[in-house]
Parts: sequence; structure tokens; C-alpha cells
Amino acid sequence: MRKRIFATTTMLAVLLALFVIAPGVVGAYEGPMPAMNPLQPPAATIEPDPIILVSSVINNHNPGNETVYLALTFSNVGTDTLSNLRVTLSGFRSSEIMSADGIFTRALDPATLGPTQQGTVTFPIVVSGSFGTGSVDLGVDVQYNSTTSAFNLSTLTTATVNIVRPVPPPPPEPEPEPPPPPELPISVPRVIISRHQLSVDNVYIGQPFYLTITLLNTSRNMNVRNMEVIITDPEGIFTPVVGVNSFFIERLNAQETTDIEIQLIARQLKENVAPSLVISIAYEDSRNNPHTTSPSLNIPVFTQLRLETANINFYEDGNGSADLSFEVQNRGLAPLSNLIIRIEGDVVAMEGELFVGTFAPGAVEFFDDMMIPLAFGEVHAEIVLEFEDSAGVPGELRFPISTFISEPFFREPDFGDDDIWSGEEIWVSDEGMGTDTTINWLLWGLIGGGALLLAAIITIGIVRRVKRKKREAEDFGDD
Repeated sequence: MRKRIFATTTMLAVLLALFVIAPGVVGAYEGPMPAMNPLQPPAATIEPDPIILVSSVINNHNPGNETVYLALTFSNVGTDTLSNLRVTLSGFRSSEIMSADGIFTRALDPATLGPTQQGTVTFPIVVSGSFGTGSVDLGVDVQYNSTTSAFNLSTLTTATVNIVRPVPPPPPEPEPEPPPPPELPISVPRVIISRHQLSVDNVYIGQPFYLTITLLNTSRNMNVRNMEVIITDPEGIFTPVVGVNSFFIERLNAQETTDIEIQLIARQLKENVAPSLVISIAYEDSRNNPHTTSPSLNIPVFTQLRLETANINFYEDGNGSADLSFEVQNRGLAPLSNLIIRIEGDVVAMEGELFVGTFAPGAVEFFDDMMIPLAFGEVHAEIVLEFEDSAGVPGELRFPISTFISEPFFREPDFGDDDIWSGEEIWVSDEGMGTDTTINWLLWGLIGGGALLLAAIITIGIVRRVKRKKREAEDFGDD
């Protein structure tokens, strides 16, 4: 009975002690009281981390075997001041991503953060070129001290690093090979005269000349062979000077040329024409097919010039002048045009030059005029014939002439006793001025001689004109 009373008393004392010592603990707990272990300390209340990672930034989005920089920003979200903040990175891939300087722990800047403050730390990182585009998670361990705790605290988080590789440009597409040229159809060979050349500017009758003919095979892919070329003149004007008028060419390749040369002479031409030379060409192609062609060449031919003078008479007439007469004859087969006859040298023609104009073959022109010498004695002159031949080429012929022209002599007139005028010659001497009744016969002789000479020249000119008009009338009547 005493033992039961003692046990009950002891239990009540213990309960009373619990209500007095820890009224809050007992009062705050509702439900059965858990069993207590006197060797284990009571469990601490779990609180959130005061330091958090708010951003991670890489300043180069296209790394390739170069150093990039990872910037981590932390914020103090607690109510205590945190100090001695240090950040450690882990989780590197040694073959692809690693620290540039081998330092994995760096102090936060600033190393002390008050409530709501932020700090940053930067790590240099090398990314291998073999790493492709993708993400890498690096472990972040932050160690710090708190003003309310005597221990070094730490928190763990993860920073995701995104690596973006540049997309290499596609390799350039190879340029397509040009298509092979289309096969050209086999063209039938055609031999033509591509050009011809004469050794002279104008071909005249009886004048040998060389003719060079260039033959061209116009085919692009077929040769010719056994070619025979014959040069003929159906009108019979051109004939070879030496040799024959046929040529043999063994082979003429495609697009190739060859020259043949022949010396010809023109004969038996009555007027200016352009006779045709026929070039007959016969050949075989590479398939032994025969071909022929007959092109022609027109070569103008002109007659030789035969303009001559005849019956030249050049003599003095005793009056200090000379008479010149001659004939101009066209003995050629072609007419001349714009014929002009003039005299050049030590004399001057009274009527000047003579314009004849068109001068037909076989025509004769008579020239007769009086020549006045520029100085007395032996005089030299030239008969000049200017013209244009049948080809329109200007020409000139000169025929020298000469004669002796004496100075005219006039006797002093004798007036006798019946003077027409008896003048007094005025003379001046040292004694004074006086008069001389002697007539100055020399002066009057010169005046009379000049008058007679002028009258003679006029008379001769009139007579010659009459003779020329009469002769022209007679020639016209004969025609």
C-alpha cells in the first residue's frame, strides 16, 4: 500500500515539474507526448538558404577553342548579413570544357552582402572545338559566414551553360561542267574564191600582169582533195604569158586557204570593157563524192594611151614674135576627156590655152597661134597636153620646142624739107637757157616704129583668125 502511494506521488511531482519548467513546449504540443532520448539534442528548425543564384551569363555564344567568360550573379534574400562569400565550380569535362587558369574557387565581388544586395563572380572557361551545340550543368557551391551563426555555412545550386556553335556554311556546290558542244552536222565542202589581187592598179592592153587567187574550203569538218583549177576567158581577151592555165591541188583541209598565181596579158580589145575570167574548180570530198563550181572574176581592161603631136612649125616672123602651129592626134583606141592644149616657157601665146574637151579616137586638133617672147634670142618652150584617160586618171604630156627670135629693127624716118612739125629743142647750158631748132629725129623714129609694130601685130592677128575660121569651115564641110 505504501509502495503504490509513493509511485503515484512521484509521478505527480514529475508532471508538475514539466508544467513548470517547459510550459511552452508542453502547451504547444497537442497529442501524445513522444518518447524522449536524453542523449539526442532536440532537432533544429529548417530555414531556406539566404543566398541564391539569380543569373548565369556567357559573353560569347560562338566559342571554338577560345576562352569565354561565365558570369554568376548571387543575391542575399535573407535577413542576416553574409560575409566571406566564396563560389566553387565543379562538374567540368576535362576533354571539352575546363577552367582556363585552373582556379575553381573565387571570391564574390563584393565578398560581404547585406540583405537584398547582389554580388558577381566571373570564371574563365575554355570550350573545346570538338564540343557541339548544347548545354552543360556546372555545380555551384557557395560558402559564407552569417552574423547569427558561428559556423561556416554553404549552399549548393546548378548553373546551366548554353554553348551555341556557329552553323558552318554549306560547301560550295561544284560548278556544273559545261555541256559538251553539240556535234555539228557534217557539212558538204564548198570551195570558193575568198579574194583576188592584181599586181597593177589598172590593166592595159599588151601589159602583162599577175593575178593571185585565194581559194577557201568553207566546210567546218570535211577536207577536199584532188582539186583541179582551170582559168579561162570565153571572150579570148586574156591569155597566159608563160605556162598553162590549169593547176592541181592535192589537198585542202576544212577552213583552210591556198593561193594560186598566174601571169596574164590582155589582147585584141577594141574598147574599154570588163571581160570575165571563169575559174572552173573540180574536187572530191573525204567520201570520194565529186563536186564542181565555176565562179567568175571581172577585170577591167584599158587601152594604152597614144596622144601625139605632128607637123610642128615654130619660126619667127620678123616682127619680134614667132608663129607656132602643130597638130594633136589621138592614135589610141579609147577616147580622152577634158583635153587642154597650152604653151609654157619663154613665150606667151596671144590667145592663151585651148580647151578641146572630149577627144575621140582618131581625132586631130590643129593649133595655130602667135608667140610673144619674154626675151629676144634663143627661146625654149613646151607644148603641154592635159587630159583624163578612159579610166578617169589625169595625165599630162610635154613636147619641147625652141627657136630664135630677133629683136625687130626699124629705120629712122626721113621727113625731108617738108616737115610736118618743126620744133625747137630746148637746151640748158651754163650761160643760160636757150633753144635749138634742130629736130630730135631719134625720138620721132621710136614713136613711129612703135605705132607700126602695134599695127602689124593687130593685122597679123586678124589675118590668122580669118585663116583659122576658114580652115575650120573647110574641115566641117569635109565631114
